Amino acid sequence: MTEYNADKAQENAAREEATHEESMHNKTTQEKAAQKKTAQKKAAQEVTGSEQRKAEEEALKKRLALRVTAPGYKYPWHRWAIPVVGETTAGTGAILIPVMVGQFINQHIAGKAPDAWPMFWVVVAAITFIVINEFFGWGTSMTLSAELSRDWRIYINRLMGRTRAGVDSGEAVTVMNKDVRRITDVYFSLPLFVNAMIIATLGAVQLWLINPVTAIVTLIGTIIVVSVIAWYSTFLESKIGEYREKDGEASSRASDIATGLRTIAGLGAEEQMRERYHRGTDEVFDSYMRYEKTHRWMFLIRALLGGAVTLLGIGFALTGHVENGRWVSDTPAASLVTVASIIAMMGGPIWITQNFLTAWRYAKIALAKVARLEGHAGVRQGVLKSPRTDEEMAQLARAEQAVEASTLEVPVPVAPAGASNPRIVYVNPRDYNLTAQDYAEALARTLRRGGEDLKDATGRRVLLSEPNPMIFAGTLQEHLRLGTVPNPDEELAQAKDEELLKITDSREIAYRLGGRNPEDYFAARITSEGANLSGGQRQRLALARALAQDAQVLILTEPLNSVDEPSQRYIYDAMETQIGSDRLPVGYPGLLQDLEQVYVVSTTAETTRRMERDGYPETTQSETTQNQEVN
Repeated sequence: MTEYNADKAQENAAREEATHEESMHNKTTQEKAAQKKTAQKKAAQEVTGSEQRKAEEEALKKRLALRVTAPGYKYPWHRWAIPVVGETTAGTGAILIPVMVGQFINQHIAGKAPDAWPMFWVVVAAITFIVINEFFGWGTSMTLSAELSRDWRIYINRLMGRTRAGVDSGEAVTVMNKDVRRITDVYFSLPLFVNAMIIATLGAVQLWLINPVTAIVTLIGTIIVVSVIAWYSTFLESKIGEYREKDGEASSRASDIATGLRTIAGLGAEEQMRERYHRGTDEVFDSYMRYEKTHRWMFLIRALLGGAVTLLGIGFALTGHVENGRWVSDTPAASLVTVASIIAMMGGPIWITQNFLTAWRYAKIALAKVARLEGHAGVRQGVLKSPRTDEEMAQLARAEQAVEASTLEVPVPVAPAGASNPRIVYVNPRDYNLTAQDYAEALARTLRRGGEDLKDATGRRVLLSEPNPMIFAGTLQEHLRLGTVPNPDEELAQAKDEELLKITDSREIAYRLGGRNPEDYFAARITSEGANLSGGQRQRLALARALAQDAQVLILTEPLNSVDEPSQRYIYDAMETQIGSDRLPVGYPGLLQDLEQVYVVSTTAETTRRMERDGYPETTQSETTQNQEVN
């Protein structure tokens, strides 16, 4: 009988183990299917979003105002005037030089050398002013250009913080760096363009005084060349837009790789990601070559038509008659030098106009990116000529709501009655067939619905900590205080930092960085992305930074999955003791006391043990499926 019972127990155990293995296999299969479905959905959304973005930007380009300053930023008028006045005066001097040289030669031929030398000194003065303008005028321009770039980046950064739909990181980098530079390039082109128009006008006047026919031919020819270049630049704009789109996509891929190096290595997907990036860079190269091919034709048109105008002008200048059996030019020989020089200089305005048009076409693409960002951030006018209508603003708001409505949401979990600390809710995302990141983002959307500025409907700040939060370069103290307003009493502020290190079991990290003296380890440097830290150390310091924030609701996504289990146990115990406790930490009253709810979204064994300890109910498969089908 005993043997029978033992065999029966062994058989039941084997059956239970087989059932458990089958259940785990089914669960894993379902997880993979859910992840695959999510990935396919995201890919489809990306394609649709890309097409929608292009259409939106094309419409915005027609409404843009020509501007080089970020909305809301103003600069003293003299900082704009100095480069323009300098270039205007330099342009006048440049057109004056060949005129004075021609007169200088004429005076010498006429035997009036004493009258010729003042003209020589006028030429010297003009050259001297041009040299001074190049040094001081461009110095002023460079300084203002740097300020324009800085203020544009600050403005765009603020927009990204207000955009409800979020911004792709690679696209954001491209807008803040390359697009900002394209916009400020127009500032450099403007004084040169003004200078070019002055040279063209004064040159035409000087030619008219010498030979009216030559002046008319040269001026009309120049206008025709500029008009053709302006017309052709519209084709260039489409190629610029294509290149800019591919460049932004490549930057996004590079950003993904840079921020996910360890994840990629863990998956063994290095070769795959390299191939994807290489394909992307090839697409960027191909689009750039198509742009350059179009640009080359623009150069050809300018050179060909400009050369034809020059030859026609000189040809008409050389018109003359036969006198005493020899051909005599109607234009004095010395004046021909002036004519040739002025006609040659007329090529400058054509060249500068081409550069200005190219800069403006680039800037239009960049400003359209900014305008789109403004719309989704709730800005009514910004870089547009006229404000958006109420209907347009309502349409943008509906689009934002549609994006939010189409995304996954999950019910807000609660801690069971017997939880060790009801303010801490543990969640295993596998119960919902989701990854930790997908679940945490869905939970954040659910909590923030009805609120604004990362707050819920009741005004509580909801903070989402990513699974692999960024560690920025700086000191340990700067890291712990990032995003907070430190206590003005440095002693209390440092006591808070010490308490955060203690709660997150991070003191040994501080000691390793800078020794055991607090002044030394708080001043110790953390390199970019925490490269001088291990994965577990980065997670512990990221958790310390998250706990330091002034938030009432905190969502932690896999906060300790790279940390050893004894440390996980210590940290979770410390959090359960401190969060919401009336017992105040030593040296810094109120630390973690204002946290109303902390959601720990994790798949670690330690999280599972705590859920079992507190008696969390399991989410049934039917509930999960129903929730996903609804969304």
